Amino acid sequence: MREYIIIGAGAIGSVLGAYLKRKGVEVILIDENKEHIETINSQGLTIEMPTGSFNTKIDAFSTEDFIEQRKESLKNVILSVKAQDTKRALMPFIALLDEDSSVVSCQNGLTESLVSEVIGEERTIGCFVNIYSDYLTPGLIKYGGQGSLYLGELNGEKSDRLYKIKEDLSEWGTPVITDNINGFIWSKLAYGSVLATTALVDEKMATILSLEQYRPVFVRIAKEILCVAKEENINLENFEEWDPYSILNFQINSREVEEVFDNLVSRLKTYTKVKSGVWRDLAIKKKKTEMHSQLTPVFERAEKHSLNLPLTKKMLTLISEIEDNNREMSYKNLDILKSLL
Repeated sequence: MREYIIIGAGAIGSVLGAYLKRKGVEVILIDENKEHIETINSQGLTIEMPTGSFNTKIDAFSTEDFIEQRKESLKNVILSVKAQDTKRALMPFIALLDEDSSVVSCQNGLTESLVSEVIGEERTIGCFVNIYSDYLTPGLIKYGGQGSLYLGELNGEKSDRLYKIKEDLSEWGTPVITDNINGFIWSKLAYGSVLATTALVDEKMATILSLEQYRPVFVRIAKEILCVAKEENINLENFEEWDPYSILNFQINSREVEEVFDNLVSRLKTYTKVKSGVWRDLAIKKKKTEMHSQLTPVFERAEKHSLNLPLTKKMLTLISEIEDNNREMSYKNLDILKSLL
């Protein structure tokens, strides 16, 4: 029987782990939240959905405890930690990987490059994931909407192992195999930065994105990131209602852009997750977000191409000030960004 080791049992890792288990696949969750681990081991993992909840029994360990008792090599690993924790989370497991092992970088940002630096490109699988879920309390994950999941080899090959992972995840939904995973990752990076910008206000994502006076701000932030992707020769991909090329050409296709955002608002209104993960980190968890780790590689690539990203940089500065308790969430933050247009 195939076995998956999921490093990071947060919102995404727990949802995928629960559905893999429902499929009959062996799953082990690894996390550093001791209370979360203890609750999963004693009471199971609960996935709460609008249509009803389910609970599943899964073995969970801390990294230290797992490494201490594990003797066999790891074949199928899903890495689902925040971007800033990528290398730190992966390093303890390197000795347990062999030449046939694979690690799926099921994260936000350009983390595939970080993973491949540690374990090699041939053992790294790229993943675009857009799942609307939140960690609520130990052992409880709120799953507010399915979203999308794409899998791809970094060399573009549609390998057998991708199809095996797709089959294993079929209880969750229908992952898509792609030969252009970077196109999806960069498109998601622009999309995710738009959602992160909504965290500057203590309000629902759909409400903020429906306000026409602020749409030029969100369009510009997305476009700044997509312009870097263009200079990097990335062939951008559409997903769900998100159309990156409409954003890139928004000056001549303004109606298309309005439709992109109108459709995005309509989709967001169907989910029970109404605020972004960045908002949750800022308002609930009172912790640093992963936006620094997501955007720093973008800024580095932008500098290489002599591109300036003024709104994106200012957005990150505003988030940093909220992290440091030097700024409140407010529409005034969007007004600051609007003044830079």
